[in-house]
Amino acid sequence: MGPKAKKKEPEPEDNGVTRAMVVASYTKMCRAIGVPVNAHVTEMIKGKGEEADEKLAQVVVDEEFGNLGNGGIRAMTCAFLGTVPHNNTGPYQHLANVRVWNNAIGDEGASAISTLLSEGSALVNVLYVELMDCDIGPEGCAMLADALKPERKSPLQTLKLNCNNKIGNDGVYALCQGLFANHTIKQLHLDFCNVSSDGGVVLAQLLCMAKSALETLSLQGNMLGDAGLLNISKGLKRSQSLVKLNVSDNGIRKDVDALTTFRDAILRCKTLTTIKFAFNFIDAEGADILLPALSSAEGSRVTVFEVDASLPPDVFQKLNRGEKADGKKKKGGKKGKKKK
Repeated sequence: MGPKAKKKEPEPEDNGVTRAMVVASYTKMCRAIGVPVNAHVTEMIKGKGEEADEKLAQVVVDEEFGNLGNGGIRAMTCAFLGTVPHNNTGPYQHLANVRVWNNAIGDEGASAISTLLSEGSALVNVLYVELMDCDIGPEGCAMLADALKPERKSPLQTLKLNCNNKIGNDGVYALCQGLFANHTIKQLHLDFCNVSSDGGVVLAQLLCMAKSALETLSLQGNMLGDAGLLNISKGLKRSQSLVKLNVSDNGIRKDVDALTTFRDAILRCKTLTTIKFAFNFIDAEGADILLPALSSAEGSRVTVFEVDASLPPDVFQKLNRGEKADGKKKKGGKKGKKKK
């Protein structure tokens, strides 16, 4: 007989908390802290028609909700956690994704989200958080970092903080203090966050962590420059997990040391398959430095390498490897005739 299959960990029993109960908790918390009840939040949690009977796995808050502010976000997270004062309703177990877009919740709002991540009592297991253009800075990053330390046991896998230009290098440094020992985060997105070469130093340290699970690092639209690329590359060559790297639109030019180190890092990082490098004007000279990384046997693992179309056509053709569209063409299909 073969080895016995491992038994699955038993899932926590449903504690019976419904969407309607979360709405009631949210309303009570708003009144307790003196913020207005947001009708859009209430409607989203409650659901319409048959939707009200379905499990709520994702909340999406955007500019149409109006400015919730840190109090509004705090009331919502407390309702999901079941931590509303003088309320016996427990946590809502089915929430997995939190998206807040274009809503200035600030650092205090980030603190509320971090509480949701770290105080879920293993019953609220949020896997995906996106806080885009939310006026978050270094203080908010520090609070999120604390929630992501191993002792907090957060299962979060994806963190997107795009378009928070207050984050800067200080925010990246603060965030990485919680990520250095984290073993669950697979995707980190810091696009358009005002990160320069100094931020690249601490991100390189993150890439070096032997037990890191990080597979995607996106830094599009920052100000890494040649010095930042050099810093990132020093960590990239030691990464044991990174699959996708996006450094598009970072003011990278044709510094020989930076591009040479980047090329060598591509060859040494055995997991890397996707590199986005467009809107960096490296010219033909810079492209010549990178070409050996793709033409070698080791470079064959890189299936996507996006470079800027401003390169001479023949050089672009050699260096660029575009991302293939998903889906397969149907076999035996006939082209439809155009209507007259």
